[in-house]
Amino acid sequence: MGRSYCGYVSVHGMKISAQRLLKIDRLFRLPYRLILLLASKRNDKISPTTDHVVVIKLMGMGSLIRFASLCQQHQVDKDSITIVTFSHQQEICKLFGFPHLYLIQSTSVWKFVRDCLGLFGELRGKKPAVIVDFERCSFAVGTFSIMLAWWSRCSSLSFATKSSLKNENISVDPANETSLEQIFLYGIDRMKRNIRQSLATRSITPLPKKILININASDYLLARRYPSDLYANVIRQLHTTDKNHQFYLTGSADEFDYVDKLKKNLLGLPVYNQAGLWSLSQLVNELSNCNLFITGDSGPLHLAIHMGVPTLALWGPTQASHFGYQQSKNLVSLSRKLSCSPCFIHPGSTPAVFCKGRIDCLTNLTPSLIVEESIRLLSQSVQERNVNFPMKNNP
Repeated sequence: MGRSYCGYVSVHGMKISAQRLLKIDRLFRLPYRLILLLASKRNDKISPTTDHVVVIKLMGMGSLIRFASLCQQHQVDKDSITIVTFSHQQEICKLFGFPHLYLIQSTSVWKFVRDCLGLFGELRGKKPAVIVDFERCSFAVGTFSIMLAWWSRCSSLSFATKSSLKNENISVDPANETSLEQIFLYGIDRMKRNIRQSLATRSITPLPKKILININASDYLLARRYPSDLYANVIRQLHTTDKNHQFYLTGSADEFDYVDKLKKNLLGLPVYNQAGLWSLSQLVNELSNCNLFITGDSGPLHLAIHMGVPTLALWGPTQASHFGYQQSKNLVSLSRKLSCSPCFIHPGSTPAVFCKGRIDCLTNLTPSLIVEESIRLLSQSVQERNVNFPMKNNP
């Protein structure tokens, strides 16, 4: 395993890309329908002997952060949860204090299959009360989670678009009419609480000229990217308003070249390409004392919102309301809110159909509007602020 940067991963060997996984997922359409049919006939009585919950969330650093944040807000006992996720999500899960992880490697098909099969033996010993499938609308994971529940003799909860099922043991609920926040809260209702748990805060002195900008999105949904040439205009205009501003461009090692193209278009300006140079823990510390974070929908966005860092979020195919985010002193969400927005609601959605791939909801967000809102957020600079850190003992 290579070093993880900003919640992404650099690995040796062939990584199974998000796009490839989505293609594989379509092959499970028929097996999923078959397993649902068999599950509908399941009538064995389940008597849980533990209150342990298994949560399956493979893809999406941002979704994992949002789930972890909601767990903290609702005082979920993390010791009673096992998170099943990809191995490159280990750092973010540990950062948020989840002690029990089952990691599935995506560096090769063989390792992927081996780890998935190994989970059957793992869960037979844990005897969970329920398996919650947050990898919503996935035919493959839906099939997998129901089979796991059957094998482990426990109940299961999952979310789909065109399927629904309710019996004593299995619940498949609609995801296309439910926000991600509501889906997470539905699952959290099944989890044990720990009333002694509290959010960890630290007093931080922000650096008034420090601006972090995340111009990236993972390969899972590139349509979330705000165009880099427009980002360049934003930086130029912000530099004009105050030539002492320092701009730090974040990202993973794999995104270094993409970020560097923007930096080279801004020669002579105090712009620094940090893609692949910060670990996740370093990103947390760099975010904590920046005076402004500008980003699209991404993992670092959800991290910044959790921490209470002044954030300007640019929304397009996805929208803030889907995650339960409201405008606040530290969060300004910019969106054109077109009639077709959001066009990406769940992994089964096909984005940018109405605009024929132009991503009008993002390209119509003008740099001048972003600069105007940035200046307003920067004007709220304080001597000291309390920052919510993922873990109490975060260094």
